Amino acid sequence: MCGEVHHMKFLAFMFLKKKYPYNFTTGIVLLLYKCVWILFCPLIPVYFFKKSLKEPSYRQNVSERFGFGKRFSPNAVWVHAVSLGEFRASVPLIRGLLERSERIILTTITPAGREEAQSVLNPEIEAGNIHLVYLPLEYDFAFNRFLRRYKPKLAIVLEIELWPVMIAACSRFCIPLILAQGQYIEKSFLRDKRRPWLRGALFNGFDLILAKSHVHASRYKLFCNSKVEIMGELRFDQTIPKRHIDSADLFLKKLDLRKSNRLCFCFGSTGPGEDADLILLMKRLNAKAKEKKAAKPFYIYVPRHKKDFFSIARTIDKSGLKFLERSDIFDAKLHLKDKSVLKDIEIDGIFGNSLGEINFYFQMADYVFIGNSFNDLGAHNIIEPLALKKPVVVGPSVWGIEYPLVEALEVGIVKKVQNIEELYDYWLSKILSDKKAHKGIASLDKFYAVHSGAAQRCISKLTKNGFLTKASSDLNIK
Repeated sequence: MCGEVHHMKFLAFMFLKKKYPYNFTTGIVLLLYKCVWILFCPLIPVYFFKKSLKEPSYRQNVSERFGFGKRFSPNAVWVHAVSLGEFRASVPLIRGLLERSERIILTTITPAGREEAQSVLNPEIEAGNIHLVYLPLEYDFAFNRFLRRYKPKLAIVLEIELWPVMIAACSRFCIPLILAQGQYIEKSFLRDKRRPWLRGALFNGFDLILAKSHVHASRYKLFCNSKVEIMGELRFDQTIPKRHIDSADLFLKKLDLRKSNRLCFCFGSTGPGEDADLILLMKRLNAKAKEKKAAKPFYIYVPRHKKDFFSIARTIDKSGLKFLERSDIFDAKLHLKDKSVLKDIEIDGIFGNSLGEINFYFQMADYVFIGNSFNDLGAHNIIEPLALKKPVVVGPSVWGIEYPLVEALEVGIVKKVQNIEELYDYWLSKILSDKKAHKGIASLDKFYAVHSGAAQRCISKLTKNGFLTKASSDLNIK
């Protein structure tokens, strides 16, 4: 009976669904957009070749970007997570869907996201419950082939992905399109208000928008008639790998930082344009610690992008700082290869040249700086270090993490600095006082209790709106 009701709802949806593009203006904009893609089609092989010089994975599975790929069961749920960060966030939702016996088509754009998905979800992929494939490029023929090949029951796009051809293709094939944990950053919102017929009009192509917060929801509602509800942030539901925690704790014990009173500072997910200033910051902190006869800090430096590992490591080496590289001292399972390196008291830190191990790095830290916040790129997410009860510092550019940063600042579990000098003063005060002023666990636990549960909330709202059949385990979460 439940399946029949869902089928009737779906037929009604197909009949009533407003096609995209839905008026003359959006039709013209979409046509011009497609013409640009056709015009630059000859440059696509050049683009992928250039990307592959630093990341060889870009040469693999190129045919998938044109809609080809191995066959998979029809009527699966299509989840699109563009890159590494979005994929990690999507895992709780994917696992929640799998628990309901749904099958998943998972698309990414970057090799980093694909490789992490292959690693994390390998048992489910091998079992045939998840199919991993690249998102097609913005061509009608590519999406036509993709959607005919896979015939998904609905599409869930995470965060801020707006691909007009994909939206139009889903509308054309009558596939419900949902934007999950939607994030409408203020910078984009103000720009789109000046030209609502351009980017803002795309939101009407979604059948349901599940926003991160009330602020984001209010922005979507200004531009579209699509149903908008709030689901929160999936990153609050992420599980922390126990082996990361155990390996970090064991390494700290062997390194004996606590006995020598060396504070550990982690630079997490640093981005373009930040490295020179942050490397100088480390040198300045070392010099001041020596001058004040305080214990020299220990640093963990983790760039955001794999392609930058080599160049940044070389820059650190040229600066005179002595760093060990993660790949040199740990094996694939984060077991220490050579314990003798720990006897060198002149070591300044570890260079994190790996992906998918950020919890390992954060667990070792006494204080964490989140990168991409000194270069106007909006900052990386703060949820992972907060989950490990680490004091977090961000720079002035935080538009990308408006939620949950506003809420975290209100309860005092994150510090925002305006420039490198403020970060230097803040961390220097910790070195000289030698106090690990961690925020109380109770306040962080309360913060998590308030903001967790987004995966179940998302599934419940998809069920309530008729996009998923109701399961006996569904909760009535508003």
